[in-house]
Parts: sequence; structure tokens; C-alpha cells
Amino acid sequence: MLYETRVLDRVTDRARLKEYMNMVDYDFYQTIDSRWHLALLAVSVHHQRRGIGGRLVRHGQELAAEDNVPITLESSVVGCGLYLKSGFKIVSKGEIIKGLPELAST
Repeated sequence: MLYETRVLDRVTDRARLKEYMNMVDYDFYQTIDSRWHLALLAVSVHHQRRGIGGRLVRHGQELAAEDNVPITLESSVVGCGLYLKSGFKIVSKGEIIKGLPELAST
């Protein structure tokens, strides 16, 4: 919630942020105890298609494996292919805001 309240609050229209916060359901992650969560993973458009994103994901997976805990993430539709190739499975689908889909993966 720190990101949503301290960062998004400064860069997003307050009405849209409020709509987003009312729509987001974090209950899914409450069912999982200790875990690694990949958040806000992005690669500059000038450096995409070079394997950087895949290496970042693998590093997160290695850290989770070392701690013997599951790893979760939320994906855009665009990023979904990378995560599916990396072994993640779609466990939930939703919309962040009407017309903007979101995927929760583990």
C-alpha cells in the first residue's frame, strides 16, 4: 500500500487513484503466507528484447527458491508471455480500471 499511497498519489489523478483503490482486491495474496513478490518489473523500451527481463525474473525465482517460498506477481497483458515462459501460471484475471486488464500469477 505504500506505493499506492505515496507514489501513485503524486502522479495520478486523485479520482482515478480512488477508483483503482476501490477496485483492487488484495485478498488473493492473504491466502499465501511467506513469499517473494515481483513488483513493478520493467525494462526500458530502448533495452527490451535483450533478455534483461528474463534475467530479472530468473533472479527473483532463484531468491524465492533459496528461501523455499512461492513467488507471485501481477502482470500486464503485455508482460504475460514472459512470465508464462518463465513457469508462472495465471491464477486470476481482473481489470485494474475498466478496460485495463490485469493478471495475477504465481
